[in-house]
Amino acid sequence: MQLPAVELKGKPLSLGAKIIGALIAVTALVMKATVSPMLDIDAAIKVAAFVVLVFAPIDVSMWMKNIFTPLANVRSNYAQPYAAAAPQAYAATEAGGGK
Repeated sequence: MQLPAVELKGKPLSLGAKIIGALIAVTALVMKATVSPMLDIDAAIKVAAFVVLVFAPIDVSMWMKNIFTPLANVRSNYAQPYAAAAPQAYAATEAGGGK
């Protein structure tokens, strides 16, 4: 039995990492304020930032794609000539008629 291929999408993974990082930071802050005043909040924030930064290359690749793909499309379409008009469009003016 062959398992179906699982395709991981970067956007949900990156969003999940940001949510987990925020939850780690908020949970550590609440724990420091209520349960464990000796908790090192600096270390907790570093752990939260690490979780977010692990997925930072995904965000950067999405930014680069959104910045440079439209520019490539504009450049490739810029040099394309306009299509010639259909011959029947000029038939009336060449015969001396027209509006």
